[in-house]
Amino acid sequence: MFYLCNIKTTLIHFKMMNLKNLLTLLAICFAAVFFTSCEKEPEPKKIPSPPNKPEGVVINGIRWATCNVGAQGAFVLNPEAQGNFYAWEDAPDACPDFDGWRLPTDAELASLADAPSEWVSVNGVKGRVFGNDTNIIFLPAAAYRSYGGTTGDVGYVGHYWSSTEANEPLAYYLNFNSAGVFPPDVRKPDSRRNRAFEFSIRCVTDVDLTPIPIPNPEPEPEPEPDEE
Repeated sequence: MFYLCNIKTTLIHFKMMNLKNLLTLLAICFAAVFFTSCEKEPEPKKIPSPPNKPEGVVINGIRWATCNVGAQGAFVLNPEAQGNFYAWEDAPDACPDFDGWRLPTDAELASLADAPSEWVSVNGVKGRVFGNDTNIIFLPAAAYRSYGGTTGDVGYVGHYWSSTEANEPLAYYLNFNSAGVFPPDVRKPDSRRNRAFEFSIRCVTDVDLTPIPIPNPEPEPEPEPDEE
């Protein structure tokens, strides 16, 4: 009987120790997840506003507008302005109807994603700058508007529609945040979203809008002095 009591006591003690260790392990895991999720995002590099060029900027052979679309058919006035959101069905009519501006394809957005880019802040607006040297554009991290009209993650993510549809009711889009750029990709389900979501619009054109330099007029010859 004495031995049976000792064995029973030992088993109870062992189970209590296991429970204590389990609770300790769970507490450590929770703390690790909590503090990791609460880590402060690194401050983006502050840069001046890139120039707003009516002719756009060529990156990887594609001419991009330097500003988002605001009201239908009009660009916003500066590159850091977030512009309006559009559902995919309305997106093809969002770009201005002059100079050939249109919604980019998934391949064109993927080409932009291949360009050098950096997470930055322009006049307090977070987003990513794409391109090299003077050929750069800034895409604000304007986030999106969901079905219920709620805007989420402003300043943390950017979502931009492509003209390329996927299986109904989805379409492809460009997604970026401080960690990187995630281009449209038929192999990745995350690169397509329901067309009812409202995303930002950045237009492209096939028209060469490079300004034609105006030559300086040749100076008029000075009159010859009168002979006396």
